[in-house]
Amino acid sequence: MSETPVLLERLDLAKYPFLPETREYVRTLGLAIEDLCSPAGAAVLRRARERIEAAIERRVDTKLDDDVDVEILSFPTAVLLLRIANDRLLARRFAVAEGKRVSRFLTQEPPEKLVYVATKGFEWRIRKFNGRVGSLSYDFLVSFGDFVSNVPEYRGLWKLVNRPLMRGWVPVSAYELARMAEEATKRYIEGRCLEPPPEGVPPPIGGIVNEIKSKWTERMERLGIPKASKVERPEDAYPPCIKAILEDALAGKNVPHSARFALASFLLQIGKSVDEVIDVFRAAPDFREDIARYQVEHIAGLRGSRTKYIPFKCDNMRSLGLCRWRCKGVKHPLQFYRLAVGRGKVEYEEIT
Repeated sequence: MSETPVLLERLDLAKYPFLPETREYVRTLGLAIEDLCSPAGAAVLRRARERIEAAIERRVDTKLDDDVDVEILSFPTAVLLLRIANDRLLARRFAVAEGKRVSRFLTQEPPEKLVYVATKGFEWRIRKFNGRVGSLSYDFLVSFGDFVSNVPEYRGLWKLVNRPLMRGWVPVSAYELARMAEEATKRYIEGRCLEPPPEGVPPPIGGIVNEIKSKWTERMERLGIPKASKVERPEDAYPPCIKAILEDALAGKNVPHSARFALASFLLQIGKSVDEVIDVFRAAPDFREDIARYQVEHIAGLRGSRTKYIPFKCDNMRSLGLCRWRCKGVKHPLQFYRLAVGRGKVEYEEIT
């Protein structure tokens, strides 16, 4: 796509921390960890804590500090605090919240800036389209590789089978492009937060990190999220696709709806209670017990049509992007489970 000149303001650098211009500007400011303990660094530290605590409380913080430099520096400072905290689940929670923040900003941008942010920030190939395919209107064409690497879920219109492919390009709307950028942002931020912590952390910074971890622990206890050491690991009889979804759910990843259905229906079919299934999803970034209970009870046949649902077949699991294995003599996850319980083992291989 031919580039339309885009003039970035400092406020844009505060909105999109992954842009190369933002990273370069932060470098020129030369903020060191020791500076955060000074009166000048106090405002940056305060704002960084606000962003982390908003994520802990499942809020999307789209506030922009009056001091733009404070807002810009609060992101790398928040990442620094999370690196010191060394909590994968908390890092993932922060990445999800910040990804949604970016998405909300992008949906309000003109097309030129949306494309600029996506191409410069994530090195995507994008073309202008502004056309219709069938009954649907699209704004851009995204290269096939960039599309499949950043789809937020494998269902509905996000499935390639439900979307036109035009000589290696996939049409998307402006909203969909912003949603894909949300996914890319989450990966970028989570990777940054999981980098090794720096050496020689000043005691005041260590104290703030402990306060954040304490608040996070209280939040998890209030929601009933089990600590990693107490989580029951997947049983050997579970098929590898179900194991993978279960591990993602327990780790707090934002599991797509189709995967949640597959996991919940499988667990209910093998005898888990509604409460046990709900507990599996408590670490999800968007968990709400009332909604989770309604959905699990519906799958269990306690609501609506009173039909107890069963998981997808293996072929459907693969078409939804939920399975990358081939299990010998198995066409359904429940068949794998029953065979494994009887034999103790079922052979399978990963599809490359």
